[in-house]
Amino acid sequence: MLSVDDIEKIALRTKVCPICGRELEWTYNNKQRGSKPESPSLDRVNNEKILTIDNVAIICTQCNISKRNQSMKEFVDYCRKVVEKASEA
Repeated sequence: MLSVDDIEKIALRTKVCPICGRELEWTYNNKQRGSKPESPSLDRVNNEKILTIDNVAIICTQCNISKRNQSMKEFVDYCRKVVEKASEA
């Protein structure tokens, strides 16, 4: 089971998004509505498994929104298709 302490340990060692390399913005601004693309967010690596220390990552909000409920393999395959299609244009 994942604890708050586990999440804190992951957060302390995560400075950049492991997917896109964007530097994560850890400051909090309660006057701003919604998350910024570089805001950290918790991602379940394998959506078919429960939240455990081995099944979570902190990634940027932009990647988390884009990845949605896809596995990492599905997300990477999708990104490849987007790049292929964009290079045809």
